Amino acid sequence: MATQTVTVTKATAEGLPGFCDECGPEDRLCKQYGQHNLERSRAYEGPNTRLRRVLQKAADGHPINIGVLGGSVTAGHGVLHPEYWTDMFFDWWNTTFPHEKNIFINGAVPATTTEYYSVCALEHIDEDVDLVIIEMAINDQRHVATLQYTVTYSCIAVVSAQVIALSFDTITMGGDLHTGVNEYYDIPTVSLRNVVLYHVLENAHLDRDMFHRLPPFQEDSQEDLRHINRVGHKIMADLLIAYMQRQICAQGRLKANPSVLEYQSPGNTIPGPEELNEMPRLGMFRKYVRNEREVSIKTTCLSTRSKKHPLKPIRQEGWVEWAWKEKSYVIAKEPGARATFAIDVGTIGVIKISYLKSKTFGLGNVKCWVDNNESSARVIEGWWNEDGLNLSRDSEIAAGVSEGPHEVTCEVLQATSDPGGGHEFRLISLTSS
Repeated sequence: MATQTVTVTKATAEGLPGFCDECGPEDRLCKQYGQHNLERSRAYEGPNTRLRRVLQKAADGHPINIGVLGGSVTAGHGVLHPEYWTDMFFDWWNTTFPHEKNIFINGAVPATTTEYYSVCALEHIDEDVDLVIIEMAINDQRHVATLQYTVTYSCIAVVSAQVIALSFDTITMGGDLHTGVNEYYDIPTVSLRNVVLYHVLENAHLDRDMFHRLPPFQEDSQEDLRHINRVGHKIMADLLIAYMQRQICAQGRLKANPSVLEYQSPGNTIPGPEELNEMPRLGMFRKYVRNEREVSIKTTCLSTRSKKHPLKPIRQEGWVEWAWKEKSYVIAKEPGARATFAIDVGTIGVIKISYLKSKTFGLGNVKCWVDNNESSARVIEGWWNEDGLNLSRDSEIAAGVSEGPHEVTCEVLQATSDPGGGHEFRLISLTSS
């Protein structure tokens, strides 16, 4: 009788999936990408306490609600379903943790930044979300402070997914600035750019393999160095999956041997495991003070990109709702056009608008004010001298506003900063805190 040799791997002996033998026979992603690249993709790892809690919940048979916040890359610019990295990631999740009530919401909004999501995140994902994946490394050029408000509205599990773009004036981008924020708030960070950038720099022809094409979208068309193609989406998905598998293994071993959680700091000079799930009591951009803890802030978001609380004027003259592809606005084109919106203001008393800025779209100026305080109106410019950047930006309309219901009015001005004399203005959202 023939005998059969059965190899029992360490992972099998531990009751863990085969991929838990790092780079072993069943670790497909390590074979495909190499251990060195998977290590490089982990821009910040940390203890993963919140993420492992979600993975354990899924392993115990409970449904998981996952939301994604991002810009045009995550919204699928240049790729088709099922080529989105989000499609591939959720397919893997449903295969690994099958449940008919799993929820996955791609809340990506093109041409937006963490300025927008810092108040409007819950317009695009569920409030009871278990896991949020944030991809904002490209559009967030100079507004790192707003990321903290996007990642800290709840003690949910958050993972940062950083893609790559090479179309800007510098190779550095918002993702580099996010890294410090992610470390402060203990947000695991998985980076596509860390893996491929050096290789593309040394082999420049590879940018054609990684990025989408510009019109007319032919194989020999110029590269769109802002939007990765299906190859880039596939790598991003696989890097996230590899990271999740790594944490599945770590959580399985921790559950089997929880003794590491019994650590106690001598003299309480460094934190114990019981503090791993906590968020810092002060925001990263606050001055240090003793015995003070930031509390959650009530915010209001009215957005043209939201079905929950859409931005609609209660009175208007010369303003209309308009959309280009998946980007929707309330716009006006003629000086003197006015629109008034109703909004509830919270305890902070700050009101802002989010609007499009562009060098080439012929965008003009508006003035906006609260209630009847036209004399205190703020002038907002739609034009800026930034080549190739058509992005949303936030501007403060008023501060020190009393808590409760108010009205905000915006009027297109005759004066314009656009060298071509354009007056069009595109509103995206009205927010308050």
